[in-house]
Amino acid sequence: MAEEAERTEAVAGGDPPDAPAPEAAAEAGDGGARAAAQRAAAETRAAEQLEQRFRARFAELLKEAEAGLPHAMHLVGIAYARGRGVEQDYAKAVEYFRRAAALGHLEAQVSLGYCYATGRGVPRDLGRAYILLREAADLGNREAFELAERVAQRLHVEQLRRCDAALRRRRILRRLRRERGAAAAAAGADAEGVIEIDAAAGAGGG
Repeated sequence: MAEEAERTEAVAGGDPPDAPAPEAAAEAGDGGARAAAQRAAAETRAAEQLEQRFRARFAELLKEAEAGLPHAMHLVGIAYARGRGVEQDYAKAVEYFRRAAALGHLEAQVSLGYCYATGRGVPRDLGRAYILLREAADLGNREAFELAERVAQRLHVEQLRRCDAALRRRRILRRLRRERGAAAAAAGADAEGVIEIDAAAGAGGG
């Protein structure tokens, strides 16, 4: 009963059992404040060091991207999209996603499709998003399949029909290029461009 009375008094605002003297409480409070300040300073230093590493890594990736490496281009695009190691810039992200996709980088094509689906860095265009994502899905990217299915649900029946027709034309053109022995880079350069054959396929932002 005595313990219950003490807990009740503490909840009601009285001093808790065995409460320290005011001077000791103040000293403990000062120590806690100092510890919190030290912890905050340490976290700030760690964040600054991490940002410096991100910036250093970004500079390396940018050199690799400008040297023509599609994987680096995709990572540079991600850095711009997330603001890691560089100021966030979705338009720049799209630029690098597009360049990497043009060289056949499948994940970059998925990233580009996502940008069109959400309107990040480009005007939203569900038709283009669907074509890019569905094509990546056909090449085995599971994430692209799931995203394409979501986008398809937001397209009108006629839009979806035109998109599927554009996809069939893209497949035919790529097959013809392979049969003619066209350079891989030339084929990849159409990663988004072939969509221009039927701009109406992407008509409507959804």
